[in-house]
Amino acid sequence: MSLHTTTKGFSLIEVIVYIAVLVLLSSAAVTTLLSFDTALLRNKTERVLTNAATVALERMEHDMRDALTADTTVSGQLTLTSPDATTVFSTDSGQLVLEVDGVDQGPLTPSDVTVDSVTFTRYISAGELDTEMVRVALTLSIETHAASLTETYYVSAILRNSYE
Repeated sequence: MSLHTTTKGFSLIEVIVYIAVLVLLSSAAVTTLLSFDTALLRNKTERVLTNAATVALERMEHDMRDALTADTTVSGQLTLTSPDATTVFSTDSGQLVLEVDGVDQGPLTPSDVTVDSVTFTRYISAGELDTEMVRVALTLSIETHAASLTETYYVSAILRNSYE
């Protein structure tokens, strides 16, 4: 006859400890997943803003390099005269718009990105060759449920035809 009795199962204290550990691990996992989700949404928002700036500034840089002259006398507007066309960059209702030979080409920035400010600065060097350069400072912002971002982007270009 056996005096030793075996019990099967868990005691109440063991169950409470296991549940507490499981709750802690689960809450840590959920918190980590939520922070990853927020980081991914912020990254996507930054990418949208950067892509908008890249498209707009590359177009402006290309047109500035091909221009014969640049006119920055009107605040927030750049008028470039090239052998082929007259190109105007300006802002309208928070968007950067393009006009070529008087025909509106539409916005260069997507509708979810707002142009807070754009500054065109013209520089002319005095010397044997009067070279002309234009510097653009473009401040863009975007609001999403994940993030609110505002960044300023810059580009400069020497008018190619000013020194040839």
